[in-house]
Amino acid sequence: MATKTKALLILLFSLSTLSSFINSSLADCVPREVISVYWGQSSEAEESTLEETCKSGNYKIVMIQYLTVYDDGRTPTLNLADHCGSVDKPCTILESQIKTCQSLNIKVFLSTGRDVAGNPASGVEYKIAEFVYENILSGKPGPLGEVALDGVNIFEVETPNLHWDVIIRALHAYSTPKRKIYLSAAPKCNDGFLEDAINTSLLDYIFIEFYDNPQCQYDGNTGNGTLLLNSWKEWISKPALSNTLVFMGLPASDKVIGGGFIEADGLIWDTLPTLKQASNYGGIMLYDRATDMNTQYSDAIKDYVTESCR
Repeated sequence: MATKTKALLILLFSLSTLSSFINSSLADCVPREVISVYWGQSSEAEESTLEETCKSGNYKIVMIQYLTVYDDGRTPTLNLADHCGSVDKPCTILESQIKTCQSLNIKVFLSTGRDVAGNPASGVEYKIAEFVYENILSGKPGPLGEVALDGVNIFEVETPNLHWDVIIRALHAYSTPKRKIYLSAAPKCNDGFLEDAINTSLLDYIFIEFYDNPQCQYDGNTGNGTLLLNSWKEWISKPALSNTLVFMGLPASDKVIGGGFIEADGLIWDTLPTLKQASNYGGIMLYDRATDMNTQYSDAIKDYVTESCR
């Protein structure tokens, strides 16, 4: 009897240990591929609140869109459409929502860009980096409240006056072993404006816009993805992006001006298998939350984009 009892106890202990190991492994499992999305340029009725966006469970990176920067030294300005920004509705109301997103292990980035040309000021790149860090990334009081966003995304660069490689290096210098600041960029698939920033090899993510660019996007009229996949292969092969997670940026609807939309089934069965062959494939970026809410595109693809761990 004692022998049987001992054997039973050993069996129960082994099962308990195995269960703990499995649960721990599942908890540590981070999706290899994720969906990122832009939020901030439509009404709450169209794209919901930031908190609701994060709680949807469809995204692992949410990019608040956007902060306008200037090459003449003017203070950057926040533009979040109808969400906030007035005297009666300051954007500090987003502080608690941002923290809720982060508590759900969702990274929150601020998209900076829409660089407005003026009379270029000396050293303006360092001033921009300092403003972004002190007001957005440090946890000190800023236009979004006392928040420390996870990172910055360079978005819609429109003039060549700013040296974004300098800004990237300056922001990277604020990272420490205890606090990683994530850096990303969103170039158009045929755009060379951000080449210097990319060549720093400091970007953690790159969200390439494969839409509104007929030279390198999916042809929805013919169902031909040759130009899209040829461009994708060129991007993932860039030496500077070997350690960067590369996202295919797509519109979430065929109503987006300029084209590039891929039906969900086409993305799942014809495009994703090729994307996943790349060691630096990071996932799908969707433009934008309002469009995605209308079409429920992320609902259709999420189980296929996020299916493995690293």
